[in-house]
Amino acid sequence: MSRFSRILLHIVLRARDCVDDFQSTGLSLLKVKTIAVEPTGMSDNGGNKSLRMPDEGEVFAVVTDMLGANRVKVRCMDGTERTARIPGRMQKRVWIREDDIVLVDPWDWQDEKADVVWRYEKQDADQLRREGHIQENV
Repeated sequence: MSRFSRILLHIVLRARDCVDDFQSTGLSLLKVKTIAVEPTGMSDNGGNKSLRMPDEGEVFAVVTDMLGANRVKVRCMDGTERTARIPGRMQKRVWIREDDIVLVDPWDWQDEKADVVWRYEKQDADQLRREGHIQENV
């Protein structure tokens, strides 16, 4: 018997033991598959998600231009045009494009610069507009 066959046989036997242990608890596999789970973030107010809101000092903004070198030009809700930096934890994980709604944290020592904290998906941005957190023309 080859090494691969022995490993495969071991896996099959372990899986069978796990199923036997599970069935001995009195639950069936069918009952486990039919348990309804409410999606995370959904509330009972018409399917609206509970969205991340700005903390103290954070501002909603719209990406107006991609500058390169992990920098974007944003137009903030307080009327200021800022250059925002995309932090390393968001690079290659969260893709930011023009016209995206983002949360920025303006720098204390340079008001014309900020850090991107969060990017909202299109559906989330539409929900923010419906709820009045973001102006319609933005």
